[in-house]
Amino acid sequence: YDWTEHYLTERSVIETGQGMLSDGEKADFREGLIRCMKTFRASNADSFLTLADWIPGISGHNDEYLNLFEPVSEDFRHIQTTGKRLSSLTHWRYYFAFSSPQNVLPPEFFRQLFEQAGVSEKQQQLSELLLSKINSVGSLSGTWFEHILSRLTPGLIRERNFEECAGLVHFFFDHTDEVSTRFSIRNPWFSLREMAINEVVRHLLKHMQDIDETRTITLMEKLIVTGASPFWIADFMRDLIWEHGLAQNAVPSPSDALFSRDITERLRDRFAERMNQPELQQQLLLRKSLLGYLYAWRDMSSGETVKQWVREVTTTDEGLVNLLIRLQTSVFSSHRGAYRRIARDQVSPFFDDWPAVEEKLKVMLSGNELTPEQEALKTALENDD
Repeated sequence: YDWTEHYLTERSVIETGQGMLSDGEKADFREGLIRCMKTFRASNADSFLTLADWIPGISGHNDEYLNLFEPVSEDFRHIQTTGKRLSSLTHWRYYFAFSSPQNVLPPEFFRQLFEQAGVSEKQQQLSELLLSKINSVGSLSGTWFEHILSRLTPGLIRERNFEECAGLVHFFFDHTDEVSTRFSIRNPWFSLREMAINEVVRHLLKHMQDIDETRTITLMEKLIVTGASPFWIADFMRDLIWEHGLAQNAVPSPSDALFSRDITERLRDRFAERMNQPELQQQLLLRKSLLGYLYAWRDMSSGETVKQWVREVTTTDEGLVNLLIRLQTSVFSSHRGAYRRIARDQVSPFFDDWPAVEEKLKVMLSGNELTPEQEALKTALENDD
């Protein structure tokens, strides 16, 4: 009983992206389970395979081959959640509580959320509701917003109609840049890629296509032009074009692509037009991180288009420093912790003469009266390992 509660607690942390276990900690769990299983008399109950029917992520038929914290399929998740089983990421806490856990949103919340999303006049209320969940502590150490994302599974989405899913898609296309900004204020090392927003939007769009493909494409063509989160849209669009090898990349599996190649090319061209507009280019240096966006812009438009913009903004020393500050990469190392660096192999392709840029920066950052941002950039340049 105690081992199971501890295991499911840690599994919840891993599954929701709020933490991870070291190999040593996993080994401790493994040894603990082996000890517990030896207390059973000879019966089906002492089988790891039988236990796996009740507790998720367990595999192996004996001590030697026992593995824990293994991934489970989306179908398994949906079945267990619908049945409110012990192996449900949502409901396991109820099995260890004398009263209803306070860090799980009830099904009624999601019913109301989708119903609100399905009414266009309530989009503002929906946005205010979801954005407010970023500042509230919810499941474990995460926010209610993260908890909501973890609950928007394909199984739950399949139960909703086109308008309800479209309303949520509209929210993400309009507000994900703001979501990113708010989380970055909470945590300077925050990475939007670590959240499940892209996956949730894919699940929503996939279900919408199953209902009405034409309406889904029409909505996408509108949102990539009017959506108020162009920086997230760039990231999402880059994923889509990579699915068809449209960025000179290896194609992972065409069968997994969200849209057909023709439709993806059409969406790419429309969004490239937006990226090339001065109105959007003027916003770039207002962002704290730009490297991923520049690569998306290159893949959507052309490398020369991006390099021309870089030439224009780096004509002054101040412009060069401001851009480089936004091209830093976050690194998480077991021996150094978290730090930032300028990854020369990733940054240099956007400059005509990177060695000359480095020499110029070396002179500019050699003074004693540097701003905190300039000091950070100097350190990031030294951290290229």
